[in-house]
Amino acid sequence: MSLKDIKGNRKVVERMCRAIVNRSISHAYLLEGEGSVDKLCLAENFVKAILCGQGGGDSCDCCITCSKITHGNHEDVIYLAAEGNSIRDEAVEELQSRLKKKPYAGERNIAILQNADTMTLRAQNRLLKTLEEPAPGTVLILLSENMENLAQTILSRCVIFKLNSLESLDYKNVPDGA
Repeated sequence: MSLKDIKGNRKVVERMCRAIVNRSISHAYLLEGEGSVDKLCLAENFVKAILCGQGGGDSCDCCITCSKITHGNHEDVIYLAAEGNSIRDEAVEELQSRLKKKPYAGERNIAILQNADTMTLRAQNRLLKTLEEPAPGTVLILLSENMENLAQTILSRCVIFKLNSLESLDYKNVPDGA
């Protein structure tokens, strides 16, 4: 699947593609949406489009880079998720040390923070340093159900995309009276 194959949230997808084509990729994004919205799928396809050398604003979905991202084993894509109920300070510290290293396969290190709204306040304050002074080529993608749980200083440093769960439904296939 490529970024343009994603159903729903067309304006968000178009903005993502435009950022890639215009080479104006930000260092931080926040994707906010209900639990029913597959934010991880959108984030991974955005990452494929960023890292793919053949897509021209989207991913080709068939090169080695795209295949590695699809299978979750790309060297320069780092995943961080809550352990238990939250993302803790130590996990963000490990992420920061990894982001300081040069990318292994390409020109960018990209981190996807799942359930970013569960970060402890201490973890958020630690992440803030990376958001303020990211290493060259670093892209952080925060996934959240409720951005109100994130500090305003984090929000102010991210490009925010609010995802609509209703847009992802294909109403043409809903029977009448449903």
